Amino acid sequence: MEKQSTIFDVNHPLNRRLQLAKEGGLYFGTPRLVMMPMYKEDAPSVFQWTSDGEVTRYMRYDTYTDVSQAEEWLTSPQQQRDNFGIFLKDGELIGCISCHLDIVDKKYKEIGYTLNRHFWGNGYCTEATFATIAYFAEKGTCRFLARHDVRNTPSQRVIEKCGFNYVSGGNQQSYDGKRTFLCREYLLDVTLHRMDLHDAPFRAIQSGEKTVEMRLYDEKRQQVKEGNYICFQNRSSGKKIVTVVEKLHIFLSFEQLYANMDLLKCGYTADTVSTASPKDMDVYYSPEKQQNYSVVGIELRLVAVL
Repeated sequence: MEKQSTIFDVNHPLNRRLQLAKEGGLYFGTPRLVMMPMYKEDAPSVFQWTSDGEVTRYMRYDTYTDVSQAEEWLTSPQQQRDNFGIFLKDGELIGCISCHLDIVDKKYKEIGYTLNRHFWGNGYCTEATFATIAYFAEKGTCRFLARHDVRNTPSQRVIEKCGFNYVSGGNQQSYDGKRTFLCREYLLDVTLHRMDLHDAPFRAIQSGEKTVEMRLYDEKRQQVKEGNYICFQNRSSGKKIVTVVEKLHIFLSFEQLYANMDLLKCGYTADTVSTASPKDMDVYYSPEKQQNYSVVGIELRLVAVL
């Protein structure tokens, strides 16, 4: 079977757009998705969901009746400033996600999303929302807000899965002021840590092969908590990925960690795990330092490639 072309292939029609988005710092991705700006030529794809009453029933805008409305929205300054298209890696545009300052509480940025109904039920909104939080957190935004119509339980599940905390109920009006929605409001305060990695472990985390980062549990690592985000920067290339801390495994020593953790999740491979030794960590931490601190295996989940 012929391998399907992806947006990362040089000859793909959207590859040039992808490269421009990367150069402008307007790209972030996940294992399945690419988020980047949308343009007027995307109007037919956008019209697929903006003209679908099942998608727009809980949205603040009216259902579109003509593709020209999608074209007008795509060329508006607000859309170009606040929105990213959600693309599958084959280049299909399946939705959009936004992040903008809340007009009431300017301490928070509000996240909103819309997805073509034919792609519901695949976890794409949750994946895109985690990635959007990571992208903006890496740029310095730490406070996020999300709202949903009280009847929109699928959106509620997305928001809760992404770690938001319910704070209050309220009302929200449609953009034309003709409709009022009962809504639930959630807040999320993000803590993001930064760490450097050599090329091999960086690529192993990016590929999903490595899901545990082993570190000395020193003062810096003691600040890391479950649910925090970590931005890893490749020492060689400068590239960045962002992960969420799923669990902290704390041990008295690397000897204890090596005896209790699955080393295939810690960066070793089937070819190297048989010779894995706690002494391997001496390259990074001197025996003297290791005597002064316990150690930690930081269990990670990749949420964004920047």
